[in-house]
Amino acid sequence: MTKTEKFYSKLFNWKVNVFPDKNYAFFTDGIISGGFEPSYKPAEEGINLVIAVDDINQKLEEIAAAGGKIVHWKKEIEGGHGFVGTFKDPNGNRLSLWSKA
Repeated sequence: MTKTEKFYSKLFNWKVNVFPDKNYAFFTDGIISGGFEPSYKPAEEGINLVIAVDDINQKLEEIAAAGGKIVHWKKEIEGGHGFVGTFKDPNGNRLSLWSKA
């Protein structure tokens, strides 16, 4: 939980409240919120959380420096829907970044 909290608060400025007695953490960026439940295992398929950022490749470089793994660098989404890049956090969870440009 500590590794997760440090990773997301540093890279995305999320405020994370860890509840060690419940083995759970709650996060928010002031607009969206959610939770981290460590009993769930990372999966290669299924829902993919997408985080909007200004500069995908810059954020991917920061993610790699913080212990994440780049799955693919910025690429265009067909149909003029912006760009996407994908990474795995230090726990192996797959997420994506999105930007308009």
